[in-house]
Amino acid sequence: MRTQKLVVATVWMAAACFGAEPRLAVVIYDYAGTPGAILKAAAETARETFRRAGVETDWSVCPVPDEHCALPPAGTIDVKVLPPELQSRLHSREALGYAMMCPGCVTSYAFYGPVKALAGTRRSVSAALAFVMVHEVGHLLGMGHSPDGIMKPLLTWRDIQDAEMGRMRFTEGEAKLRAAAAEREMTLLAAVH
Repeated sequence: MRTQKLVVATVWMAAACFGAEPRLAVVIYDYAGTPGAILKAAAETARETFRRAGVETDWSVCPVPDEHCALPPAGTIDVKVLPPELQSRLHSREALGYAMMCPGCVTSYAFYGPVKALAGTRRSVSAALAFVMVHEVGHLLGMGHSPDGIMKPLLTWRDIQDAEMGRMRFTEGEAKLRAAAAEREMTLLAAVH
């Protein structure tokens, strides 16, 4: 939890000091062998969703076990796309994703098998993956579940359709919660120093 607070506070404090929009660095580690075009499209959809909420993000993709990824500096948020055999170690097979803070890490998981199954043959896998990634990163930023919008607990094919059409958005309540969480994190960091 402390790591998450420091990452969020640092991003928001730097933005306040330099008059820029908040900027987050997110690295997608692909352990599932996801096609590159799907990862690229999902990252772009996620970036646009955060941009509409007033947060600039930089998304990098790192195919694992490739050791030659051009990664941003420390303080990034990790999104690990896992295959079914790794998913069961973390969460139930029905889950689409999971977010957690641990000592020295800010990590979320997207479970490729269930995401792909939900998309089926009629919906875009990249849009479904983007929705899950944005939702889980939202948790890492201190957001809880809400009745609707990106932070609702259950993703449906209609949500994927909205993402495909560029209508995936944080609700006003979610955006306010995100801003309040960032302000709280900045206050906590200032109290530590």
